[in-house]
Amino acid sequence: ARARRRRVQKSSQFSEWELSTYTPLITKSWTDAKEKVGETEVGLLFYDALLGANPDLKEMFTGERTSQATKFAAMLGAIADAVTMGGEDIKGMLRRLAPMHV
Repeated sequence: ARARRRRVQKSSQFSEWELSTYTPLITKSWTDAKEKVGETEVGLLFYDALLGANPDLKEMFTGERTSQATKFAAMLGAIADAVTMGGEDIKGMLRRLAPMHV
């Protein structure tokens, strides 16, 4: 018989290494994307990539494409901002969003 592996639950906090490694990358990527194509276009690219890879998700997003893209961009910006503040708000933001997408 095969031994069962015990699942280890990862802490909801980011480690110092994760913060110091990923925060500058996330911040720079978000800033570069906004400067290169603009926030709305980033949202459109994200929207198109998400729904292109997962067409079944389309029914969750009932608004017009540009409106949805603007919301995507705003959420990506909020996530990037939360990461720069230690990431503590990300889980809360995602928990508040989840019921709207079920």
